[in-house]
Amino acid sequence: MNKKITILFAVLLVCLFRFYTALQTEFHLGGFSPLMALAFVGGWIWKDSRPFAILTFSLLFITDLALNSLHGHPGFHSFMIVTFVCYLIAFQVGSKVQNSSGFNQLLALVGSSVGFYIITNTFSWFGSIHYPQTFQGWVQSWTIGLPGYPPSYTFLRNALTSDLLFWGVLKLAFVCLPEKSLENSDCVPVS
Repeated sequence: MNKKITILFAVLLVCLFRFYTALQTEFHLGGFSPLMALAFVGGWIWKDSRPFAILTFSLLFITDLALNSLHGHPGFHSFMIVTFVCYLIAFQVGSKVQNSSGFNQLLALVGSSVGFYIITNTFSWFGSIHYPQTFQGWVQSWTIGLPGYPPSYTFLRNALTSDLLFWGVLKLAFVCLPEKSLENSDCVPVS
């Protein structure tokens, strides 16, 4: 199958999966998304990661706008910038562990996920009138969150689960590719 068609198909699946999980009402999947793993793997697997970065961040931007519209939020808001920065950091971390062991890649991915959680929850605490602007309010933003919403720690749990799952699937797919399919490709040899 043509590499471009494969990438477009993967992007379509990621987009559909992201919408599916965001629209679930029976059970809460907040934070369960393939985008962190996609950003991390994009930096990790491609020699020239710019096209993959553009693809990943375009997908993030488009799905954020669409999901905001579906949930009655403003189209573009400052929190989107924070998430973009976190994904960009994960992308850069992925590119730094290209030649590292699987264990080091795993640690880097978990660090990216936890970093995303800490940064975004700190931003939510700092930017919200609903949290007390105290140390206790900051801890609340990391643990129980706001009344009427699922506890914040469930987002970390779901994010770590999805990041590890999608990273594992993507890593397995690239490791299982025949060696000659990677010759003259844009991919970094994966071990």
